[in-house]
Amino acid sequence: MDITMNLDHIAIGVSDMEQSLRFYRDILGMVVIHDRNVCDDSIGKVIGVSGAKCRIVHLALENAFLELFEYYEPKGTNIAQIGRAHV
Repeated sequence: MDITMNLDHIAIGVSDMEQSLRFYRDILGMVVIHDRNVCDDSIGKVIGVSGAKCRIVHLALENAFLELFEYYEPKGTNIAQIGRAHV
């Protein structure tokens, strides 16, 4: 049996985007390719949490891609409890 697997990127939930960017961008040398706030219900539909709001930053280093999420809503919730980032 031949199994082929492709990995597009890794997604990580972070509690402090600026601190995370200092590490991934400034220390590791990754390049920010997208940086946006998601304030509509699109992210809530993906993760199954109505009203979720977040900042998403995509970074690249050669062929490695990283996606960082910092959730603003729901407040007071551990990011590990919010839900999955991808289906």
